[in-house]
Amino acid sequence: SIEKLEVKAVESTPVKPGDTTTKGNAIKAGDTTSMIGAFGLMSSLSVIALLKKKKFNKNK
Repeated sequence: SIEKLEVKAVESTPVKPGDTTTKGNAIKAGDTTSMIGAFGLMSSLSVIALLKKKKFNKNK
């Protein structure tokens, strides 16, 4: 199977410095998703876990 591998030519188009367009050759980096929802969920789950732990220790 290794002998049947072929080298594929990579099509590359140069990106000019300062190119900020989202079309064609522009580099797409970063994520536009807001992390506020994820942090809110994590913090609320932490509070719930803390309250359950306190309640569990109080019953001992």
